[in-house]
Amino acid sequence: LVIYGGLIFYSAQMGEWLPAMLAYFAAAGSILVSYTRARAQSLGYETKVGILTRMERYLVMAPLLVLNLPIPMLWIMAVLTNITAVQRIYDIRQKAHK
Repeated sequence: LVIYGGLIFYSAQMGEWLPAMLAYFAAAGSILVSYTRARAQSLGYETKVGILTRMERYLVMAPLLVLNLPIPMLWIMAVLTNITAVQRIYDIRQKAHK
């Protein structure tokens, strides 16, 4: 979240609102992925499904930031973290209905 916060702050200071919004959605998606898993565990379910789990998020974020490619990283993270959250919600819903 600190990285996303820094990217939001920097983008806003530069007047670049698209990267700032992408960083916001990427941060929200990352939190939602973790929250859905924690919430599922509190209900007695286990879910680790999804395109972009924690390890994959690191494997996308670190190299692209080192290569100074924050915009592609933000697009990937903003889209795929939220898809992962929806996949986990769907997985838990399926398990709960059984």
